[in-house]
Amino acid sequence: MQAKWICDGTSAEGPRTPETRRLRTRTARRWDIWAQQTAAGRVPCFATELRFNCDELECPWRDECQLLRAEWRR
Repeated sequence: MQAKWICDGTSAEGPRTPETRRLRTRTARRWDIWAQQTAAGRVPCFATELRFNCDELECPWRDECQLLRAEWRR
């Protein structure tokens, strides 16, 4: 579901806060990286469960991808 922003700073998903903006930005970045991986002919694995078995040492996103994060933030 795409959020529709209303003038009062809320959306269909609730109020806009720094945390919700950060989560949406993180998600948008993940989708951008997946698109780049797909365009390069790779499996879109950034920040997915596949990262635990990653052997791509030359991946430009490896450091960011391998960071531990809470389940609810993925």
